[in-house]
Amino acid sequence: MASESHQQKIPSYRDIAEKAGVSQMTVSLALRDHPTLPVATRRRIQKIAEEIGYKPDPNIGRMLKYIRSRRAVRATPSIAYLHAMKTDANFGPSRSRQRMLEGAKARCETLGFQIDEFWLQAEGLTPARMCAILQTRGIEGILVPPFPREITRFDFDWRDFSAISTSHSSEFLGLDLITTNRQQTINLAMEKLRARGYRRPGLIMDVERDRRTGHNILSHFLWHQSLQPKAQRVPVLFVPEVDRRALARWLGRGRPDVVLSMGDEVLTMLEELGHAVPARIGYLSLSTGSHLARPVSGIDEAPDRIGATAIDLLAAKILHFERGLPDARKLVLIDGVWREGATLRAEPR
Repeated sequence: MASESHQQKIPSYRDIAEKAGVSQMTVSLALRDHPTLPVATRRRIQKIAEEIGYKPDPNIGRMLKYIRSRRAVRATPSIAYLHAMKTDANFGPSRSRQRMLEGAKARCETLGFQIDEFWLQAEGLTPARMCAILQTRGIEGILVPPFPREITRFDFDWRDFSAISTSHSSEFLGLDLITTNRQQTINLAMEKLRARGYRRPGLIMDVERDRRTGHNILSHFLWHQSLQPKAQRVPVLFVPEVDRRALARWLGRGRPDVVLSMGDEVLTMLEELGHAVPARIGYLSLSTGSHLARPVSGIDEAPDRIGATAIDLLAAKILHFERGLPDARKLVLIDGVWREGATLRAEPR
């Protein structure tokens, strides 16, 4: 039995080029009978190829034909972005959601995808209908942004799709989740407040925002508060909805020197109640950023970064054919970024 070393070697372009004294590119042109070469050169190289037993590989030919056809008709693959509101008219007020979408779109463009937006509460669009639309369009990846409080169930068949959620508000879906690292948010906030001399931080949290943040802001704040002297602990204002009356009563009883809350709604109430910010009381937003109308000191949750990273994770899932609900859900946390504003006193130099 002959060994592998004695098996006949299949001639290559390099072998033909060496024997003919030309480049491999010239060999390629000659074997395709390309008119840019003189007829005599083509015939000489073709004869050498025949003499040494060269035969074209049909598999390579098919592959090149496929690649050329893809270049001619290539369609950009899409990732579905499932808006949970009824229409795009409900989208305007949430600049944070807009930043997440912008981050996702920018990353899609880099990776060769495009975003197709769908409105889950559009008339007649059931989960089954949505599933059929995505399958018909050949869409394999789904990004699920935050859900409003009224959606607590979404009976969607995830088996044929790679999907990821971006908020605890859609945690009930059972998808992998990417969201803000709220332990880091509170750690950074408390560090900045201590550096500025604040000693009686008070947290305001409503029930819905507590749910949407996975209870992480409240729990981590309470942990920090447990390390403070009892005389400096301000009871958390935890209510179904914050209003000026509840805020005024809490301020009088707790006497915080700085207030922590989400967004800037509470900041507006403080000013309406006659509190000068930051001269009389400080304000730190746990979700500040360019989506707010004014420079509020606090933590930018970087929703654009969350959107971009979600696309990275989705692209990997699509590549590795990770479809359906995961057996063990993965949680990816993105650190927030400190934004200096005008609602806290300056940090000592």
